[in-house]
Amino acid sequence: MRNGFKYILTGYLLIFLDIHLIIDILPDPIGYFMILLGTRKIELNESGMHPTRIVATLLLFLSIPTVLINPQLYQNQAPEWWGMYTTATGVLDLILVYFLFQLIKRVVELLHSPELTLRTENTYKGYMVVMLIILFIQPFLTNLSEHTANGFAIFLVLAGFITQIIFLVFLRTLQKQFPYNSSDTGEILNLKV
Repeated sequence: MRNGFKYILTGYLLIFLDIHLIIDILPDPIGYFMILLGTRKIELNESGMHPTRIVATLLLFLSIPTVLINPQLYQNQAPEWWGMYTTATGVLDLILVYFLFQLIKRVVELLHSPELTLRTENTYKGYMVVMLIILFIQPFLTNLSEHTANGFAIFLVLAGFITQIIFLVFLRTLQKQFPYNSSDTGEILNLKV
């Protein structure tokens, strides 16, 4: 389990850090692949493919253009489809986090830790509320005056940044809950659902 959460944390770090030289040197597709590997290691002996892996696989392929296209270079000259593309990947990423939290909640329940259960629930609610507000407000920024839109944009970027950092710290906390010698398939906790 520890390795599973390590892969998920590493994947989200690759997605969170966006460093473009000529291409993205920390590519998002590799991040989604790491998340896919991590959820595979935490699969809880389920039959079928968990929705987290399905959405991670979809995002792995959909995020390939982000390796080559740097929207900061284009500013107002981004391709027409780029706005719809970023909104769609943002929605899919939120869906991925939703399914990931459903998996995490089941793992945390099996640890019998009320403190970790409460922290998981609070992190889940906070993340979803903030990210849904950001997704809802973004399309309306184009209709506001430049000064107002810039103020809202700064607020949204800060709120999103802080929420992502809290999520990464939470994933690191989960990783530390499992000993180094724990099984990667959940057998040490007898996680049969």
